[in-house]
Amino acid sequence: KKSFILFLAAFFLLIFSQCGNKPEPDTLLKIESKYISVDKFYKSIPPKRFVNLTNAQKRDKVQSFAKKELMKYDAFKKGYYRRKDVVEKINNYKPEALRRLYLDRTILDSIITEKVLIDLYKNLGVEVRASHILIPLDNKSGSLESLKEKAYKKSMEVYKLAVSGTPFEELAKEYSADKKTSETGDLGYFSWGRMDPEFQETAFSMKVGQISEPVFTRFGYHIIKVTDRRNKDIPPYKEIKENLKRRSIYSHRHELQNTYMRLVEKTKKNYNVTLHEDAINRLIISFNKNKNKLAGKKNRKISPIMVLKSLPSNEVLISYKNTSFDKKMLLEYLEKSPNNIPPNFDTASALSNFLVNTVLGDIFYQKALKMGFDKDKEFINILDSYKNQVALNKYKHFEISDKIVFNEEVIKNFYEENKSDLYMSPRATEVHEIYLKDKDLAKKILSRALKGEDFESLSSKYTTRFTKKPNKGYLGFITDKQYGDIGKIAQTLEPGTVYHDLIPSGKGFSIIKVLDKRPSAPKSFESVKSKVRSDYSRSERSRIESELFKNLQSKYNLKIYWKTVSVETDSSEVS
Repeated sequence: KKSFILFLAAFFLLIFSQCGNKPEPDTLLKIESKYISVDKFYKSIPPKRFVNLTNAQKRDKVQSFAKKELMKYDAFKKGYYRRKDVVEKINNYKPEALRRLYLDRTILDSIITEKVLIDLYKNLGVEVRASHILIPLDNKSGSLESLKEKAYKKSMEVYKLAVSGTPFEELAKEYSADKKTSETGDLGYFSWGRMDPEFQETAFSMKVGQISEPVFTRFGYHIIKVTDRRNKDIPPYKEIKENLKRRSIYSHRHELQNTYMRLVEKTKKNYNVTLHEDAINRLIISFNKNKNKLAGKKNRKISPIMVLKSLPSNEVLISYKNTSFDKKMLLEYLEKSPNNIPPNFDTASALSNFLVNTVLGDIFYQKALKMGFDKDKEFINILDSYKNQVALNKYKHFEISDKIVFNEEVIKNFYEENKSDLYMSPRATEVHEIYLKDKDLAKKILSRALKGEDFESLSSKYTTRFTKKPNKGYLGFITDKQYGDIGKIAQTLEPGTVYHDLIPSGKGFSIIKVLDKRPSAPKSFESVKSKVRSDYSRSERSRIESELFKNLQSKYNLKIYWKTVSVETDSSEVS
């Protein structure tokens, strides 16, 4: 009885353990005992875009995602996330990420609200077709108000003609300054966000057939006529929310910039941000003097950090509230963030701007900490994403890039193996041309050339293209992809042949004679050495990465649940 109970316990334990390991319906990948859902995959490609791909393209996208997840998993297992340089880079990024989040919450979220995004989304489902007549401000001298008044008066005259029944196309042709649409005024269909805010707000609020009174934009005054409206399919709101936000940022860029500048001025005033200009000027004088001394006669490139280290003084350069920022602090900051050094660091104005931006950044960072943004879910996600990218880049460097063998022999071998496919000069034809805009004259010259008159003499006397060359009309060796039809036709002719017809070219006509032909041949190794090196590197990187992926699949027992994304395969689960 006891052994039977033990058997039942073992049986149920097996059943429950199998149930616990069963993947959820939305599982896309399994790496060892870790399940990865399809939601994570759809962050890399929206579902609506993925579903329209071919089966082969879908497979490639999923394989690429699986490869990245495997590498991240292996990087974690091998301790790349704990590497000192990775941890240091992540810690240096934290203040920057918090500053950005603070500005997003303070400025961006106050202007690009959820309502703005939802309104934009609703408008994206509609396309408007409109025509317009543009009356610009006169470029002549005068105050802006007087120029606007004059343009408005003229646009009102045109508007009255339009609403009284004069065909809009005729008015556009006569009055519109928009050269692209001046024949009819037709702008075609456009969606929300494609036009200036004032223009689109008016156009989208109008009915078909309606004509607007003059609308002012940065281009001038527009009289708008809506000619059609149509609905279009758009993805779900959640899928394109980030894209909507980017579009809104662009359309509200001036408002965002002005709000940011007001915040900067307010912060500088509240924190009593003060530049110590005399100290800055003294530092710049010493900086440039020591920079030249360190550069020497050979004018070596010296980093600003090296120069600052050579300066003995340590004056306060900028202060705010109870904090002083001196040369030593500047040096510490630059050593942590060398990529933030401005290019023209050796001028007082550049250094002043840099100091102000650095101090403001620190203030915004401290504000973000006080507001608890370092515990915010969005910040944690941003940091995790950055951490993954930094660790993955380091992993790829050591596991792939560092394993590429570079020497003259392997590069030459790669060249020899691939020269017939990658490094051939194309077939070329040596061509002399007579180019004329007058068709009747061109016909007469062609007739003379076909009768055997000296082609070079005719070209020297009559051609109107490349006349500054020592040998007028000489095009040299050209391929079938040069000079349009000239290059294509020249390839079909034998040396010494004048083509029997005129070849339309630009606003004129070409008469050509083929002088010689040059077959396709391998380019010399030296002439393509840098390209060979680049191609070899790319090829080796791809080979090593493929081998790595294959090994990792086996090592971590990768399984891809193709049915989750409706991809056709020989089996529903591929390991």
